[in-house]
Amino acid sequence: MKPTAARAGPLAIDRYLLPSEVHVVRLRQHPAFLIPPLAGTLGALLAAIAISAIREGNKSPQIIVWILTIFLLIRFVFTAAAWFVQYIVITEERLLLISGLKTRTVKMIPLPKLKEMTFERSLAGRIMKFGSFIIESGGQIQLTLGYIVYSEQLYLEICSTIFPQLAYNEDTERIDESPPVSGES
Repeated sequence: MKPTAARAGPLAIDRYLLPSEVHVVRLRQHPAFLIPPLAGTLGALLAAIAISAIREGNKSPQIIVWILTIFLLIRFVFTAAAWFVQYIVITEERLLLISGLKTRTVKMIPLPKLKEMTFERSLAGRIMKFGSFIIESGGQIQLTLGYIVYSEQLYLEICSTIFPQLAYNEDTERIDESPPVSGES
């Protein structure tokens, strides 16, 4: 099986695609995903430095705060590494969430099941250009994808894949293309 230009991408993705399957969209979560654990780590580091500078006598609080800081730093490194190897892939038939450092996990949802999908965009998401998708089936949440880059375009791409009859008009042109200017043919 030779990879085509459309399939060219990380080997971590290609090994989970069927031979005739081509990814339509491949992306990672927005780097803003790393802000909360980084903020916690930096806060603990500042607290450890402050306590070390203030406390002269009893060393127990300093040791505890530094152990907590080291733990949060290690946690941040693992979170960043996990973010780096996680991919969201959409083909014409299914959505894949490929994740995991130690244990590789591939979650797969057929696109017809994505008919119960909620698109959310918080204020921070609008400012930093990311959004979230909540995928439900039978009223139960099956998968939540947060910090999705280009979320509005991805939403439209998913909708056009699921509902191709709505994405194209009779002339097989995309509906979202701008109409011709008067005087043009």
